[in-house]
Amino acid sequence: LRLLSYIIDNVLVTAIYAAVAPLVINETLPDMYRAISNGVGQSGASFWLQAGLAVAYGTVLVALYSTTVGKRVFNMRVVQPSGEEAGWGRAAVREVTRFLSSLLLFPAIVSAFMIGLRADKRAIHDLIAGTVVPRR
Repeated sequence: LRLLSYIIDNVLVTAIYAAVAPLVINETLPDMYRAISNGVGQSGASFWLQAGLAVAYGTVLVALYSTTVGKRVFNMRVVQPSGEEAGWGRAAVREVTRFLSSLLLFPAIVSAFMIGLRADKRAIHDLIAGTVVPRR
């Protein structure tokens, strides 16, 4: 379920990016995909805008509501192991480390196995930030 919630959240972040990018960096989503398919890759501005939106999306929603849209669909929340809200600091650390691990294949794979095999279902970013993702 965490993978499905991650996909939902990424679709939403991509939609936000598609709306914001033409205004901020004068690049549309088709421009970005065309550059990637031509082997050029995403522009630096495009990458950082998308990264910033992804981190901000997760940080703000987890800090304010203890969940994201994708996690809400599956009745999951992000909290401290004690059950207290994660707060702004933990939410920011969690999202930054989640984003950084998603850039590198090995940490992303390790996190997926950790979620699947650990009793507490905590990934690398959860351990670093001091958070858990229980179902309500």
